[in-house]
Amino acid sequence: MRDAEKGLQRRSRSLKASTYETKYASASRSLRPCWKAILSIPNFYMFSRTLNECEEFLAGDHTRLREIFHPAKHQLKLGYSLARGTLGPGQRSKRHVLKSSEVYYFIAGQGRLLINNLEVPIEAGTTLYVPPGGEQSLENTGNQEMEFLCLVDPAWRAEDERVLE
Repeated sequence: MRDAEKGLQRRSRSLKASTYETKYASASRSLRPCWKAILSIPNFYMFSRTLNECEEFLAGDHTRLREIFHPAKHQLKLGYSLARGTLGPGQRSKRHVLKSSEVYYFIAGQGRLLINNLEVPIEAGTTLYVPPGGEQSLENTGNQEMEFLCLVDPAWRAEDERVLE
């Protein structure tokens, strides 16, 4: 490639970047405070949310959750919901069943997940799939808080969960 062509490419990239900055830099100002638009290009949207922006609540199964994304609560085109959960040392969630499938990714802690009376040991880095209709309960057998992400697909709905105890 000739030097003149390289210079033209650099100027072209620079012009595109400055056009982007001018056109889209204020996009996040129009959103609710807990949402920040990182990138807003026609037909493409990316959002960011921190855990501090997600209210913690006690779920029906007695885990503490912070709902990160949910299609019924956030203006995102999602078929699933994503939450971050915690369970204290020595605690166990109530047995429950979902009509949806659920994927757990464990960030910290150790314990076990009972799925249809099958005991599966868990530790940081473990990923588990629970099929729709799977009876499940989570137990923290360690001495530190258990932290996990749970993805429910289709998105979690109260009427799709049955707590068994």
